[in-house]
Amino acid sequence: MEKKKMKIWKKILIVIAVIILIYLLITLYKYIVLTKIYERNMESKKITNSYYYSETEDTIIEGWQKDGIKKMYAKLKGKIGDIEMWENSNTGEKYVFWNEPEKRYQEGGQVVMSFASMFTESEKNIRLMMAAHPLLFIIPSKYEDKQCYYITLFDIKEKIDKETGLTLLEGNSGIERTLKYTFNDVTDEDVEMPNLSEYEYIENKD
Repeated sequence: MEKKKMKIWKKILIVIAVIILIYLLITLYKYIVLTKIYERNMESKKITNSYYYSETEDTIIEGWQKDGIKKMYAKLKGKIGDIEMWENSNTGEKYVFWNEPEKRYQEGGQVVMSFASMFTESEKNIRLMMAAHPLLFIIPSKYEDKQCYYITLFDIKEKIDKETGLTLLEGNSGIERTLKYTFNDVTDEDVEMPNLSEYEYIENKD
């Protein structure tokens, strides 16, 4: 009787050990992938000449950067009104432009080129915690002929380009966003500041 119990317990311990080993191997795989994504994302962010396009069901956002000058355009679909932001980090100049219904501009604002994702984490410990989460899944995938990692966590999903570490498709709480990037194609004309004489100046209230 005692021998039978021992055999049962051995089997149970073996099963538990196998489950733990599988979990650790999966965690290690996810940590390696998240680290690769972070490192390649950082390399992409170092490129100073880039174009960024983001689209959801309601909005379109475009961004350009070249030689320290950034420009961003945002618009709500089907509605009057759009906004442009222009920034020159070499001179410190920053402007916000409204094109509809009236052309106005204001000093200030900041252009943010969105290269990050929820899964590009710089801290190793946080990456490890993310990798250890049992509900975080990473599956090799393909999106628009690009090799990707398809990552999901609860209702968050992302398809991240393996080569660049940049998000190509993002979904969260039913809102889906597609993103595109190009590098070393932006011209001086793309980042040219709008003509101030065509806009009415608005003083900052701050």
